[in-house]
Amino acid sequence: MSEDTSDISDTIKQTTDTPPIYRVYDTVIGLDTPAPVPDIADLALCSEEKAAPLLEILHELRIITKEYPDNADTPHYCRNDTFFDWKRATTLAEEFDSEELDEIHTQLRAQIKTFQDIYNAETVDQMSINTTHQGLQEHMREDAEQWALMEQTCADIAFAQQLLEHRDS
Repeated sequence: MSEDTSDISDTIKQTTDTPPIYRVYDTVIGLDTPAPVPDIADLALCSEEKAAPLLEILHELRIITKEYPDNADTPHYCRNDTFFDWKRATTLAEEFDSEELDEIHTQLRAQIKTFQDIYNAETVDQMSINTTHQGLQEHMREDAEQWALMEQTCADIAFAQQLLEHRDS
């Protein structure tokens, strides 16, 4: 198993009672970097022969991506972040109308502005966590995670609003 996928086994708890398609799905969407079929099969507790066609199904559904890094002979698979962006945006478009999304967006932007002022940074990536105080570091990391989530949600809302605009036209 490659080093890029070794830590995934700590976060994905698999049992053989779960159908292989769900084990393969849970495994591959948990990957941060593309992995070959043998690694995914190992993590999903199934054979390569079982994992390969399931990965192809997930790829055809555009849930995961398939690539051949460094001219590899075998494909490597990873979650398709665009699919999950689409899924979040469509959920928002189904649950809220345009006015509600505008209100949520305004509230999130106000919270983001507060973080920008507190940390004197325009983006979460510009935020500096330079302190030796452990408790303060943890608080700043939590703020950074919240800020990043708010930014992602704002992007999802913008996408959802576009979906609503085109749905109603």
